[in-house]
Order: sequence, then C-alpha cells, then structure tokens
Amino acid sequence: MRDFWNSPARLNRLSGLLVAISGLALVGLFFFWMANRPAFVVKRVIVESVAGDLKHVSASQIHAAVAEALNGTVLSADLVQVHRSLQAIPWIRSVTVRRIWPNRLLVRLEEQRAVAVWPNGRLVNDAGESFAALAADHEENCRLIPLAGPAGSERLVLDRARLLAQWIAPTQRHLRRLTLSEQYAWTAELTGGLVLELGRDALATPVEERVRMFVKTQPWLAQRLGLPGEPPRLARADLRYAIGYAFVPLAAGVEITPVVADPTPLCIGVHT
Repeated sequence: MRDFWNSPARLNRLSGLLVAISGLALVGLFFFWMANRPAFVVKRVIVESVAGDLKHVSASQIHAAVAEALNGTVLSADLVQVHRSLQAIPWIRSVTVRRIWPNRLLVRLEEQRAVAVWPNGRLVNDAGESFAALAADHEENCRLIPLAGPAGSERLVLDRARLLAQWIAPTQRHLRRLTLSEQYAWTAELTGGLVLELGRDALATPVEERVRMFVKTQPWLAQRLGLPGEPPRLARADLRYAIGYAFVPLAAGVEITPVVADPTPLCIGVHT
C-alpha cells in the first residue's frame, strides 16, 4: 500500500478515474434534472394511422392507454411501457411510439382489418392472424365469413377460402363457411345449404381440379334433375373421388334458403 501512495503514476490514474466518475455523476444528475423540468411534460399525443381513417380505435382509447402507462416527461417516459399499453387495445395490430422534442409523443398505428370469424370468439385479419375482438364491432361494408381449423392454421384456412370462393363463383352459389378438421380435411358450406366434402390435399387429384370439375358439371346435373337454368337442389356433394363425385339431392318439399341470400361482399376480398 505504501508503494501505491508513493507512486505518482498510480496516483495520477486514480485522480483521473475519480474525476471521470464525478463528471459522469454530474452529467447524470443534470440529465435527471432536465428530464423532469415542466417544459418536457407531455402536452400532446399525435396519432397517425398507417392506412386510412381509424374505424375501431378511438382517440379517447389511445389517450387513456398513453396516460395509464406514462410515468414521466417526454425525456424520461418508458416508451416500451407505453407501447405495451397501446398494443393491448384489441383492434390495434401494430404500433410505434416516438418522442418529438420538446413535449410531444407520436403514435403511429395500424388497425386490425377483420375478414373472418374464428372459433372461441376470435377474429381473423386480412393477413391470416387471429386476434381477440368482438365481431359486433365490425363496421365495414362486407361480411365476415366463419372459418375454423387447428391451432395455427388461420392463414392456411383464409387462403383456401379466398381460392374456393373464386372456384365456385360460376355456380351462382357463394361460400358461407369453411372448416379444416384436425386430420386436415376440408369441408365447405355454400349458400343454399349445400355442403361440399373436399377431403385432404394429399388425395391423388388436386382439390382445385375436383372443385372445378364439380362446377363444370352443374348445368348438366341441373338438366338431369329437371331444373334447367337453376342451381341443382343438393344437400351434400362428396368430392373426395379422383374422378367424379357423389351427391345427395334435397328431399322433395324441403325448403332451402335463397342462393343469393346476401348481396354484401365477403371481407376476404371476393365479391359475391
């Protein structure tokens, strides 16, 4: 220890270290003092929507979420906490929060666009992601179609619903529901109550080919059933065969819902 105190070089290094620590402490105290000045208290929250006007998220919801999470001035606020509070609003898909000098926050958000209903009260957005929100809050001029499938299959089922709606368009029927079973077999319900058993994608004949063959034979089938110019009155059609399909006609006297029951287009992007 005596050698240390008798060494000018070591004492100079110690002095330099103490000066550096003191300087950092002063800088920290200055920043703390500045960060809590009234001039930096948040005076305004600017909200920007990534795509168009907000339909499901109100300004009052955003400001309430920011106020709940805000724990300081613009300089000292924990923006991660603010981000989490905003992301908890059901109809917000993504959000970014930025500081704007000297006393404003910028909130840029992307709103969810629901296109389908998923089991357990969840909705599916146009990117095939499920989220928790009320279908009753849906305000767009389109229909939410019920979809169902195993956990994590939302995107797969949504993509197939879009394709299937296009494939069946010439039949004058429209897609009402699409289900993917735990065994990954497809079942579709069309307007008029017709149920299509489509089976699995692994069958020898691709599902698109089987559906298009069914669509192509509808005029011939209507002719054979004595309904020329009208969609055949079918209760169920089994399209799981490599060539051809089996069908069950509706019993005589059974009432069916009109094929064109709702002119509102589907939210999945295929107009009915």
